This record gives sequence, structure tokens and C-alpha cells, in this order.
Amino acid sequence: MVDISSKEREDKSSAETLRAVMIAGTGSGVGKTSVSLGLMSALKKKGLRVQPFKVGPDYIDPGFHEYVTDTGSYNLDSWLIPSGQLRHLWQQKNAEAEISVVEGVMGLFDGASPRTDRGSSAEIAKMLDIPVLLIIDTGGMARSAAAMAKGYSEFSSELNLAGVIANRVGSQSHFELIAEALESETDLECVGYLPKNIDVELPERHLGLIPAGELKELERAATVLGDMVAENLSLDSILNLAEEADNFTKPEEEKNSGPAASLTAKNSGNLQLPGQNLKIGVARDEAFSFHYRANFDLLRELGCELVEFSPLQDEKLPAGLDGLYMAGGFPEVFAEELSCNRKFRENLKQRLEQGLPCFAECGGFMYLMEEICSRGGDCFTMVEYFSGRTVMTDSLQNFGYVNIDLSDGLKLRGHEFHYSRLEESGSLPFQGRVKRQRSGEARPGMAVKENVLAGYPHLHFFGNQKFVARWLNLCAGEINSWL
Repeated sequence: MVDISSKEREDKSSAETLRAVMIAGTGSGVGKTSVSLGLMSALKKKGLRVQPFKVGPDYIDPGFHEYVTDTGSYNLDSWLIPSGQLRHLWQQKNAEAEISVVEGVMGLFDGASPRTDRGSSAEIAKMLDIPVLLIIDTGGMARSAAAMAKGYSEFSSELNLAGVIANRVGSQSHFELIAEALESETDLECVGYLPKNIDVELPERHLGLIPAGELKELERAATVLGDMVAENLSLDSILNLAEEADNFTKPEEEKNSGPAASLTAKNSGNLQLPGQNLKIGVARDEAFSFHYRANFDLLRELGCELVEFSPLQDEKLPAGLDGLYMAGGFPEVFAEELSCNRKFRENLKQRLEQGLPCFAECGGFMYLMEEICSRGGDCFTMVEYFSGRTVMTDSLQNFGYVNIDLSDGLKLRGHEFHYSRLEESGSLPFQGRVKRQRSGEARPGMAVKENVLAGYPHLHFFGNQKFVARWLNLCAGEINSWL
């Protein structure tokens, strides 16, 4: 239980410091999301301005963060985003925060490689000097929790592993055994615990947790978890440990810093877009909800006006658009509704055939195909811009980081996570190759037709600046084709 007085806030602001903490875990499924949401809720209830972040490429957890904190959550992915741009993003988004809470991904040291920290929560914590609280699922153990914590703390001397949170604890006496073992064998503070059998659960779906906009129980879950964190974790201890995030300075108010300033058009030269007032249409509704907030920020910083539309509800695209962004989501879940909106499908197809520049990723790509078919065999007509269909399966078809090598020197980095596969797509106009980051396995690249570039990979614009430059120059009429 802690509150921050106005005097303390003034002192913090003048010192240009930041409280920050990362909630990491020994692996997936140990409670990172539950603890992160509970901590964000408890801190916000105490009057603190909480800035949430998520390690890795996930879209869904940031939606939960935003719901709980009323503040946009940003992805910190050291494989998708160059280190300089990642630091810029971290500093820029923390400028007005009183505490930053970063939810980790998978296990603390799991990332893009089994030999290094690349892409892991540990790499982000070391890069940005973030103290780490490690969640251990302590159900059925006591002293063994100390052995796990000691192993994690000694695995990397550069990591600031500041404390432990015990999850799924059976009772107060059980927690005392765990805390005593940690105190005896490590220098780590056990800042508290969450009990087992909490009467709240975030249900899962094939692409992960249900998106925040669809989860009616999220408000109740956040309240229950927030109360549980406030009761069983020491917020004072967490805030004290968070003070160790001392490598932070407020970003200078300069237009020549950050990703927007370093974008290049064509092959060389700065991209001059502010003042051109490009209008970019963005598909955004229940079916298309996977967006990196930083992508929107970058487009606006470059002078673009973003105009949202709904393929589920609208009859036609907004007027006066210079380009389209068809992002991912769950079009397969809303396939029947999307199919029934015939007027919009026909209008979109007509505008694309007339040359409207468009980038479509994953769910957006699926929507532009002829059909989406369910696991049960039901097929629904989509936009029919590309030939072929996507068919839902019971297993992941592609998952992980990819390198995309298109012709004309356009190289991209992306991430894939999808259960659908392409069928009857032999005539798709693929360009280049998509290669898995880990294995190097290659397959046909992205589909390019007229002024449309589409495929399964999701892109973070901070790490694909040449792509952004090419796309917006196409929207502005400065170039005539993607490649």
C-alpha cells in the first residue's frame, strides 16, 4: 500500500528518473499476464501513471494492458526493432510515466536463439536497465523455489534480477516456507505471492488470449487481480526495486531523432512527407484488431492521417484515401459476417483494381483471398482479389520470426503466427522468398498484384523503414509500383 504525493512526483520529474519493473517468468503459463495486469491495476488504483509494455511481438496482451491502464501499450522486440529505435521508443513513451510495467515473454531467457539472449526478456531488461521480478510457479514446492531462483540469478551476471513472486501458493504458511528458503539461499527478496485457485481466468483461443475488446469479463478479472496483488504483494518493495531503473533520460524535443527522421525514400535521400497529408485507411474492428501502436505513431509522425474503417460494418471505403493498411486479426472467426457484407467486399475489390496502394498482413491477406474455410469445411466468400483460399487447421502452420527478401533490394523482417494454410493458390503472384529466422527454410515470398503487397508476415514499421518509405511514396504517387 503506497501513495505518491505531489511533492514526490515533482522530485521525480526534476530528476528525470523512471520507476520500471519487468514481470518475467521461468516459462510460459506461470502467470505473467495475471500478475502484470494485477500490478498495473493496483498501481493505477493508487494514482500512479502506469506505462505498460510487452516484450516480443504479441498483439493480445497489449490490448489487455491498455484496457487496465487507459494507456497505450508498446511492444519491445529486439529482433524486430533495431536497438537504437527500441531505446528511442522506450524513452519517448516513458516521458510522462511514473512507473513502467513490462510484461515479459515465455521464459526469462527464451528468445530467437537457444545460444544467446537475442529477442528474450533478459536481453530487453539488460538493454534498458530494467529490474526483473521473476514469477515461479511454486505449487507443490518450497525450498526448490530457492534452487530455481538461484539458478536464474546466476545464469547472467549482467541481469538485474531484483526479486521473486511466488504464484499458485497454497497458504500463508506455504508462502513463509518459500520466503524463508529464498532468504536463506539467495540475495533475492520475495515481494509476495498469488494464491492458487483465484476465481478468475483469462480464457485461451487458438491465436492466444481472447482480444480485450471481446472479453466481457476483463474488467472483473482486472479488479480481482488488482485486489489480490494489493493484498498479497508489497507494493512498497516493488516500487523501491523499480527505482533501480536508473538509465533513463527524457527524450529531447527534436524532429531529427527517432525512426521517422531516418526513413529513406527509394534508395537514398530523406523521405519528405509532412505537409502532404496522406490519408491512410486502416481496417479496425472486431475482425481486424492486431496492430502495433508504434506503427500508427510513426505514420502520424510522418504526416499521415489515419482513417479507420470496418469491413464488418461499412458499406464502402472512406472517400479520399491515398492508401490502405489491412492488418491482422480474426477474420476466420467473423468469416460469415464478412462474407455477408457484400457491398463492402465489392467496393474494396474495385478500389484495389483501380490501383489504390495497399499493404495487407496475415488476417488482412486472408480477407483478400477468394474464400476462408473453417475447420469443419464451411467456406465463406471474401474479397476475391487474389486467387485461392485459406483453410483453418488444428495446428500452427507457421510460427516465429522470418526474413523476407523481395526483389529490387527490399528486405523485411517479420513475425508469423497462423493456423490457416493456403489452398488452390498456384497462380498467386508471389515475389521473392520468406525464410524462417531459425532454420533458414524458405518458401514463396509476398503476393504483389497491381499496388497491393500482401502475405502472412506481420511487420513492425520501426524495423522496416525502407518498406514504409516505399509504401508511402507509392501512396503519394512518387513511384509507380512496390517493386
